[in-house]
Amino acid sequence: MKQWRKKHRDKLIASERRKRLKKYGLTIADYDRMVIAQGGCCKICRRPPRNRKTVTGRKYFQLDVDHCHKTKRVRGLLCYNCNAILGHAKDNLDVLRAAIAYLEAAA
Repeated sequence: MKQWRKKHRDKLIASERRKRLKKYGLTIADYDRMVIAQGGCCKICRRPPRNRKTVTGRKYFQLDVDHCHKTKRVRGLLCYNCNAILGHAKDNLDVLRAAIAYLEAAA
């Protein structure tokens, strides 16, 4: 099995990608269209995704699918950091507004 996985690595990566996107109701073509529509950049910070590594050390550049956890509606593609900000704030607008006010007051 290990040899098969090594030989068919690209197929496995594509399969995992399809599986990840399927939970958001997206195909690889849908995702690619979203990347093009956003100019290849995060919808919040407008920067391209940074080099990231998987737990196995594989490097990749990818924007994360951001979605509403209540409605499951896809909102756009975000870089890891912007997606983490929303996740840590639990999409709570009051928390995010308070964070902005805090930063503005500290400036």
